[in-house]
Amino acid sequence: MPSPAPAPVAPGRRSASTHAPPRLPSATPGPAPAAPTGCLVCGRPLAYRDTETTMRCALCGETASTSTACAAGHFVCDRCHGGDALEAITRLCLAADDRDLVALFDRVRRHPSIPVHGPEHHALVPGVIVAVARRHGLPLEEHHVTTAIERGRSVRGGACGLLGGCGAALGVGIGFGVILGAHPLAPGPRGAVQRATARVLERIAATGAARCCQRDGWIALREASRMSRAMLGVALPAEAALVCRQQALNDACAGPSCPLAPRGGCCGA
Repeated sequence: MPSPAPAPVAPGRRSASTHAPPRLPSATPGPAPAAPTGCLVCGRPLAYRDTETTMRCALCGETASTSTACAAGHFVCDRCHGGDALEAITRLCLAADDRDLVALFDRVRRHPSIPVHGPEHHALVPGVIVAVARRHGLPLEEHHVTTAIERGRSVRGGACGLLGGCGAALGVGIGFGVILGAHPLAPGPRGAVQRATARVLERIAATGAARCCQRDGWIALREASRMSRAMLGVALPAEAALVCRQQALNDACAGPSCPLAPRGGCCGA
């Protein structure tokens, strides 16, 4: 089991450990992510059932309980859905030197292996938080980043509607938990990460919209930024500009009411 992160340090104090990740080029405006938004086998829209059933993954053959399949009956398990993407998330979170939460989130989502929607985002949000906290001098190592990503990947796809908790909001709790060393028997950190998750869930629910992993991840990171100084001892910025370029790929897009649409602002995130 990875060792818990040490207690937060005062703002501006640098960790004694040194790390010099290779610099990557700055993210620049470009097309929406190229990964599909529907079934990974045939591209058809996904359908969500009211009950769970056991299905065989169309890619690896493993069976799993699911309520999600495409119109043609294809089911792809979370591990196959996010395999290459999780490698990209880990590599970029460890290598990029972004000091803004939204900037790193946007950089990773531009990678061609990241789909428009999917449980990959549940790993991305906590990975971004811990990586950026490390850039700001908190005494964190690579294993803290990878631990956050691994914990995030355990949140199943569709959790926002099926389990009552968006994976982006849980990702904030996961990221803060890794930094604070939270565990079930640590009253203070345990309560702190649950309050953080609850705050983000409230912001996401306030949109009144169907799922959008880009929008909900952005809202989660903006709210994490607001809480960061008080909870982590260091302010983590989330001010980088992010304008949606994937409207045509999202069949449940909220349109002009979305805060990421040009001149949008449904929830003031």
